Amino acid sequence: QSDDERMKLDIVPYCSVIDAWARSGEKGAAQRAEEILKRVESVHFNRSIDGVKPTTVLYNSLINAWAKSGDCDAPQKVDDLLKRMESSNDADLQPDTMTYNAAIHTWANSGNRYAPYRAEDILNRMKDLYAHGNIRVKPNVRTYNSVIDAWSMSSDANAADRAEQIMNCMKDEFEMTGSLDIRPDSFTYSAAIYALVKSDVKGAAQRADKIFREMDQLAFVGDRKCEPITQTFDALIDVWGRSSEKNSAEQAESMFHEMMSRYKAGNKNVKPSIRSCNKVLHAWSQSANEDAPKRAELFFRYIESLSEGNDEVDIKPDIVTYNTLIDTWANSSREDASQRAEEILLKLKDNMCNVTPDLITYSVTMKALTKSNDVNAAALRCEELLAEVTSIYRQGAKHMKPNEVIYKTMIKIWSSSTLPQSNDKLDKLWKLVVT
Repeated sequence: QSDDERMKLDIVPYCSVIDAWARSGEKGAAQRAEEILKRVESVHFNRSIDGVKPTTVLYNSLINAWAKSGDCDAPQKVDDLLKRMESSNDADLQPDTMTYNAAIHTWANSGNRYAPYRAEDILNRMKDLYAHGNIRVKPNVRTYNSVIDAWSMSSDANAADRAEQIMNCMKDEFEMTGSLDIRPDSFTYSAAIYALVKSDVKGAAQRADKIFREMDQLAFVGDRKCEPITQTFDALIDVWGRSSEKNSAEQAESMFHEMMSRYKAGNKNVKPSIRSCNKVLHAWSQSANEDAPKRAELFFRYIESLSEGNDEVDIKPDIVTYNTLIDTWANSSREDASQRAEEILLKLKDNMCNVTPDLITYSVTMKALTKSNDVNAAALRCEELLAEVTSIYRQGAKHMKPNEVIYKTMIKIWSSSTLPQSNDKLDKLWKLVVT
C-alpha cells in the first residue's frame, strides 16, 4: 500500500465515529465530534501513529456534525473550521464543495437574521475560487438550493426577491454552460415559492403560481427533475392561505385537490399529508369570507373521511387540525362561534378523537368565547377553562403553563364584562402579564 492509501484507511475510523455522533441527535454530539478531531490533530502533531492526520473528509464530517446539532453557536464553529481549512498549506486539508455546502446548510438552518447573507457570501466565495481554477469547489444544485433555503426561512423584506434572483441565476448558468450540476430541480423551485410565504410583496400568490406553472411546463416537456412535489404544493397552499386577495382560501383548497388528484393518478411524489390539510384549514381561518367556518367544517369532514380508510390516502387529524378549526370559528363573527368551539374542545377532552387538547386548544376556545353575545357568561366560562389549564399544569404537564396570550384573552373578555368582580379579575390578570 502507498502512504496515501494507508492514510485514508487509518483516518476512516475517526470519520466513522464523527459521522455516528452527527447522526445520533444527542445533546453535545458536535462537541464530542470536535474532541475526536483534536485527538487526531494531537496524534498527527506528535507523529505517534503514521498516516493519521486531519483531512478534508475528517473536517467535513465535523462540520456536518455541527450542521445537524442545532446549537446556537454552530454557525460560528463552522466558520472557524472553514477558516482553518482555507488558511492551511496542507493540500489534504483544503475545503471542497461538500465543505462549503455543509457550511451553507448550517447557516441556512441557524435562524440567524444574517444567515442568508452569510450563505450568499459563501456561495460567491465558491464561485470566485472556481472561476480562478479551483475545480474542487464548484457550486452545484445543492449549493444553490441551500442558499435559496436560507432566504426562504428569512423574514428579511428582500427574501422573496433574492430567492427568485438566485433561482434565475441558476437557470441562466445552466442555459449557458449546460452543466447538469447546477440544473434547477423541484427543490429549487419549491424553496423559491416558500420564500414568498412570509413575503409581504404585492402579488406574492401570483408569483408563486407562475413558478409552479413553469415547473409544470418543464415537466411536461420532459424535465422530470422539475416536476412539482409535495413540498411545492404545500408551499403554494401556504402562499395562498396567507394572501389577502379575494378567494385566496378557495385557491388554497383548490391546490390541495389538484395535489390529491395527481397523487391518485399515480404520482407518488405529491402525496398529501396532514400538514397539507392543516395549511388549507389555516387558509380558511384567515379568510374574510363569512362562510369560512362552514367551508372549514366541510374540509374537516373530508379529512375525517380520509382517516376512515375510505380513500387511498390515510390521513388522520392531529391537534393542529382541531386547533385550526377552532381558530376559524374564533376569527369569525358568527353568533354560534363559541358554541362550536366548545363542542370541539369537549370532543377532545372526552378522548373521542385520540388527540389530547393542548394549551393552544384552550387559548383559541377562549378567543372564540370573546365573540359571545353573553359576555358575562363567557367571562365566567373562560375563568373555568383557565382553572382547568392551571390544574393540568400543576399536575406536571409543563407545556400547559398559562401564557401571556391566554391572560390577554381573559383581560379582553373581563374588560367587556359588567360583573362586579371584573375590576379585581383585571388587576390580577395584569399582574400576571407584567410578571
